[in-house]
Amino acid sequence: MAVFYLFSKTQLRDRLWQAGLLLVIGIGTYVYSSAGTFSWLAPYLTRGNVENTESLTGRIPLWQALIEQVWQHPWLGAGFAAFWSPENVYQIEQLVGFTAVSAHNGYVEELLNTGVVGLAILLTFYFYALVVVVRKARRGDPLGWLAFLFLLYYLLLNVTNTLIQQYLEVPLIIVLAMLSLMSSKPMTYSSTLRREAPGAAQEPVGSTR
Repeated sequence: MAVFYLFSKTQLRDRLWQAGLLLVIGIGTYVYSSAGTFSWLAPYLTRGNVENTESLTGRIPLWQALIEQVWQHPWLGAGFAAFWSPENVYQIEQLVGFTAVSAHNGYVEELLNTGVVGLAILLTFYFYALVVVVRKARRGDPLGWLAFLFLLYYLLLNVTNTLIQQYLEVPLIIVLAMLSLMSSKPMTYSSTLRREAPGAAQEPVGSTR
């Protein structure tokens, strides 16, 4: 919501002031958290399961193990949807201690399957899509800011979930549908010329009856 608020502003001065304020708040929160000021709050927010929550329910050790696998095929990956073979599933299970059939991170999953090249193409597409919807929103398109928020939420959701590689899932279809609606332009109708009836004689200019 903070990102949406900053993008919806039209004056650069407002953006810089509010972005600086958010940065100061973020840094202050991080400093106080590192000093242990909010240590009493963690058990309450995590319902007593602090260790499991700090590892994002096992995602962090999983990502660490998968990043090592990325370096085996860094540029093109293992192939489209080809990484999670039975051998790799067994190997990752031995490393992290539980069975995983996805990276639980859309960007790591993209690196594993299509490498740096695939991830670069994917991020280019979504970055350009964000630019398009923001531009449309500022020009008055009522769908613009809704599409921006959905795209931003979709990209953030892929930090802890693997949705990007699931190409037939509903979120991707919604993204493509929104972009299609925004790129389509309404038809413009030119005014038709009035035609005289067949056989009707034209009156000379300035004639009177």
